[in-house]
Amino acid sequence: MNELDQIKELHDMLNIGLGFEKDLKKVGINTPDELRKVGSKEAFLRLKRGGVQNLNLNKLAALEGAIRNVKKYALDESTREDMEEFYMTYEL
Repeated sequence: MNELDQIKELHDMLNIGLGFEKDLKKVGINTPDELRKVGSKEAFLRLKRGGVQNLNLNKLAALEGAIRNVKKYALDESTREDMEEFYMTYEL
């Protein structure tokens, strides 16, 4: 079992606080494993469709960082560019 498998609560993941955990649970993402399975982009879209306020590029990066177990600011350049392109496509 690796270190990530031992994380049982969303708020125990990097970049995910209690408020963000609450938002994720509202849209049916209840565990770190579920977040990893749906991925950052699908999770972001679910949050957007669920009416969660204050979604921005930093929140998207936070989701991706949580999945990779890195701080959102430590994502590599190609990942950041991919996140930005995705965000710009779905921003209203």
